[in-house]
Amino acid sequence: MKQRFFISLFAFAAVIGILALAVLTTPPNPTAFIKVLDAAGQPVPGAIVKTYALRPKNGGADYFWTDRMSVKPLPVRTDRSGIARVPFPHYILEKLETGEISFTVNHPDFCKDHFVRNVAFAPPENAVLWKRVAHPVLVLLKRAPARPDAVRLKHGGILRVSAFVESKDKLLTNIHPQVSSIDLPETNFWQDSPDGWRTTRRVNEGSNALRIAWFPGDGKIWFSDVVSFLAKPSQTNEFQLQLRPALRLAGKLDDAALRPITGGRVQLHVVPTNMPTGTDALHWESTRTINADGTFAFESLPPGRVEVIAICDGFVSVDGSKATGLRLPQVFTLDETNLDIVVKMEPTATCEITVQDDQGHPLPGADVAFWPNVQWEGRFSTIFARDSFNWEDILPTGHAPDWDSVVLSHNHQFGATTDARGVAVVSNLPAFNREEPFSAGNANYEMSIDRSHGDEGRNDRIRVQAGVTNRTTVKLLKKGTELMRPKK
Repeated sequence: MKQRFFISLFAFAAVIGILALAVLTTPPNPTAFIKVLDAAGQPVPGAIVKTYALRPKNGGADYFWTDRMSVKPLPVRTDRSGIARVPFPHYILEKLETGEISFTVNHPDFCKDHFVRNVAFAPPENAVLWKRVAHPVLVLLKRAPARPDAVRLKHGGILRVSAFVESKDKLLTNIHPQVSSIDLPETNFWQDSPDGWRTTRRVNEGSNALRIAWFPGDGKIWFSDVVSFLAKPSQTNEFQLQLRPALRLAGKLDDAALRPITGGRVQLHVVPTNMPTGTDALHWESTRTINADGTFAFESLPPGRVEVIAICDGFVSVDGSKATGLRLPQVFTLDETNLDIVVKMEPTATCEITVQDDQGHPLPGADVAFWPNVQWEGRFSTIFARDSFNWEDILPTGHAPDWDSVVLSHNHQFGATTDARGVAVVSNLPAFNREEPFSAGNANYEMSIDRSHGDEGRNDRIRVQAGVTNRTTVKLLKKGTELMRPKK
């Protein structure tokens, strides 16, 4: 009897030991099994799962999933069982473990959709040991999940469109429909017929809006009016829309910006006036260089509500709200005629950041960066004037731009590297007249973890006021002194 007891005890201890070993040797790059189903619960083979963001265990901010991470965010196709095997990094950075991933699912017969799924169910590595050891037991007992919840795709509404200039009998080719619920550009999911019609089966259910753009090849663009329609699964909406020449918007910076203008760029979004802000809209984005005399021009724009920002050496467009939150563009209305505008400008700010090592000595070669934001259309924000691209260049290609290249072209716009004195001078900052975050570090040193504003991050803050040099000193730690981890 005793022998049987000791054998059972040994077996139990061995199981616990194996489970503990499994907990302590978590593979560095796990795989999520994402199952894609249709509305009836049947597997969807051939769907493309594309990841784009990561979130730590137990909550926190989303991190953009870049090619620089240990696992690249490559697209994965579902197999016959509707399963996509998606590798993801065990650590987002440092000891911050991945808990959730965000991704899109794309298939020609269904609406494209965005999903967030928990993919790592074990307690974080900094949790108490008994919770970590108990988790595999709970999985075996089916008291804890082992795989992400399945995602379900929806059949979309059918949309058929064509366009003409003078007569419906002469339909145009090379037209590019824009639909408020379909990401641009997605021309690979439009089907063309010989009679000039274009069809998609991927319109999201509910209220939608449509506009058609045409590129005749002479550098000009023609647009249709914006029309609204209600999409229902597998039901067809059909439109034949007349096109009109695009409008011209010319402008200049006001006299507050001293001439000659150098390093100047103006960026705008155009939103149809019959669509409210704060919702998905048929926005049109474009960027131009500002001439030395402060003038600029956009030759082909659709009519609508125009949001404008501008920046040049020493000056930035005045905040359109004067509020204390995110910076807003200045707003103009482009109706049925061309428009001339004046963009109000104000001085930028300069920040002098002195960076020291852990012994208080000057630290040369440290990168210092700010990320001032601007809010567009009342619904999303970007780093001010960084994501510069033109829809007139992108839409005709039928391919999404290389976003990394777009961002990289202006990635150091609000940054500098410390000199031999450990001083970095960051100029041309939009001034918020309040404290703004910044980061500093190099290959061997990093900022201490800031926990004073919610989520963990390695940054400090300085009050950024216009027209003056704002100064502060930061002391860095040797890398690895402290590590970011998930919340317990």
